[in-house]
Amino acid sequence: MEEAKNAERYSIQSFQGKTALLEVYTKAVKKMEKHFKLMEDIQKQVDSAKSVEKDYKGLKAKLSDDAVLDKLLEAKFVELQGKGRFLVIIC
Repeated sequence: MEEAKNAERYSIQSFQGKTALLEVYTKAVKKMEKHFKLMEDIQKQVDSAKSVEKDYKGLKAKLSDDAVLDKLLEAKFVELQGKGRFLVIIC
């Protein structure tokens, strides 16, 4: 009889210990899920920032190319103006 009570007591303690451990694991998993979600959100922001930076660099390069083209066209215009004046003087 005493042996059965000891076995029952041990069984209950073992069950309670496992239940407590399960609760700890459950809380840990919930916290990990929360942190994982935050990490995913941060990664999305990083990816978005990289995309914006890439677009910015592309637009900046295009603007630089457009500025060079403007200078070339301006130089060509001045050259043609000079030729036009030369032709007016000759004629």
